[in-house]
Amino acid sequence: MQQIPSVLYAIVLLIVALVAANLVQKLVTKLLKAVKAEEYLQYVLVIIFLVQGINVLNLPVLTGVGTVVIGYMPAILTAIIIFAIGIFAAKAAIYVMVAFLVLSQLSVANKIVETAFVLIVGAVCIAFAIAFGIGGRKFASDMLEKVEKKIEDKK
Repeated sequence: MQQIPSVLYAIVLLIVALVAANLVQKLVTKLLKAVKAEEYLQYVLVIIFLVQGINVLNLPVLTGVGTVVIGYMPAILTAIIIFAIGIFAAKAAIYVMVAFLVLSQLSVANKIVETAFVLIVGAVCIAFAIAFGIGGRKFASDMLEKVEKKIEDKK
């Protein structure tokens, strides 16, 4: 009898996992269709087989070029994935903005909606500021070093 709550908890957890997996599958499928992954896969396969065909010819220059092309393909794939995620995130951000506007227009918990919106915008601004600050550390360090060098040269 003591096992019943654990079994129920496990069943609920399994149902939640199945629903989440289904949502992720639909999201990934839409994402792959949005970037026309089938076409890119066809191009990738053609390039790989073309490079292998060139390798059979034993021409060092062309083999080197083919190796560079294949070596660059993961970077291209990553860039395409980042681009697709960026497009999806932009669409999601627009949906969130529209949802806040709709709730505000319907006067549904105005204070909560406005506070949540301000908090989200503030969090995004802080995230950008932190990312810019961390990314700009080297630049700022280099600039301070140049200024320090100029000051020392004048002495």
